[in-house]
Amino acid sequence: AASIFDHSCRGNVVVTYCQTTRTADGAQDLAPWILVARAAARVRAGEELCHTYVYPFETVGERQDRLGSAYGFQCECERCSVEAPLARQAKAAADDLDRAVAAFGEARKAGRPGAMVPVISNLHEALGRIATLSRRAAAAGAPDGAPDLWRAQFVWGYHGLAMALEHLGRFDEAAEAYRTCVELIVAAAPSSGYELKYRVMLVQCLARRALAGGAVKREELEDVLRKAEDAHGRCYGGGGRHFVTRLGRRLEEVYRALRTQSIRRAG
Repeated sequence: AASIFDHSCRGNVVVTYCQTTRTADGAQDLAPWILVARAAARVRAGEELCHTYVYPFETVGERQDRLGSAYGFQCECERCSVEAPLARQAKAAADDLDRAVAAFGEARKAGRPGAMVPVISNLHEALGRIATLSRRAAAAGAPDGAPDLWRAQFVWGYHGLAMALEHLGRFDEAAEAYRTCVELIVAAAPSSGYELKYRVMLVQCLARRALAGGAVKREELEDVLRKAEDAHGRCYGGGGRHFVTRLGRRLEEVYRALRTQSIRRAG
């Protein structure tokens, strides 16, 4: 079957589905799902509209394999062009990073905080090697923003690092790791549900830091919350009320932190 939008591993369209209601003979019923497409970034006149057919945060080799298996083609988008020259190195780096992330899961399950320290060190080392490779990609004449675009295939590693740091209560460092996640998502999948996810995780991390007695400016917390709400609007629409309804309990820590900050300021 033909697709409405072509594929790109760096899509300029975000596709969501919305189910509406219809009224017949005085009774409400669920209507069919409606496809909703929103521009993920500024679209130039005449530019082809594309979204991503596969999970966008695997290595370029894994994405190409999935596209070939499921859809019978290889992607030649700008992002793949940036990543392809170092595809072999990316696979090796992903294997190293996967082992480090798996070790985090084992340490967390064991419930031994001391075991988390070497895990964090190994994650930093693996991600440091990835950062070095990303600079090589940029030096090869890739377009502006190439380092972030190249590193986006490893966003899950920065996520693992952020969670490990949070586990030890190192909220300042965890927040920086979540900020990196946001930057990489914005480079590869702006206005997507993934951007919303990591912006909300950053808000929650800052809220936990505040609730633990750490120094967090109320303005900073409000700013990252506004940016999360904006990401929700670009992906799903519906305004602030829809944002609060969708996230529900995930915002409770944030509200408590804001109240705490107000009390501290008043005191």
